[in-house]
Amino acid sequence: MNAGGDALSPFDIGVSEVRWNSAFYSAMAVVSSASEAIQEKSETAAFPLRLWRLERKLRPMVDIIENPAPRKLGEAISEPVDPHKAVEQIESLVMTLRNLYQSCRRLGYTNRTLTAGSLNSIHQQTETIADFAERLSLIFDPKTDEHFARAYRCYIYSEKKGFIHEGAGWNRWLPGL
Repeated sequence: MNAGGDALSPFDIGVSEVRWNSAFYSAMAVVSSASEAIQEKSETAAFPLRLWRLERKLRPMVDIIENPAPRKLGEAISEPVDPHKAVEQIESLVMTLRNLYQSCRRLGYTNRTLTAGSLNSIHQQTETIADFAERLSLIFDPKTDEHFARAYRCYIYSEKKGFIHEGAGWNRWLPGL
């Protein structure tokens, strides 16, 4: 049961809660440290090191997303992470990362030799993590299935009426339809 009292979703993102929490909280701690340095307008040599550490701490999150632990068919994780909780955590992490990136951009850190590479990697990793959260949100949204079903019905209707045929405008750019 989750905090709302309803049964957890049977959907499994393929990672244990321990591994997820380790990656999430270590990344969030380093993001907070870097955000604090930006707010204090820190011009020390340690700031590029903080960005480098942040980029390194985001790698396990991206690795979890891109390469969940392989399992045998039917094998369950002992303590799987609650996907709804994971989405909430990812959204807070992504918001913090985007705010950090925008602050660094305003202060010109994206154009400095020691910080530009790390910030670019952080930005790319942030988008990968945000895409994962969006995919999970769409999986849990009951309206997603409705939208796909409606689109499929429209396609079938159009095909029956003869609106979709070889060489018909937009269809020539969508092979396989």
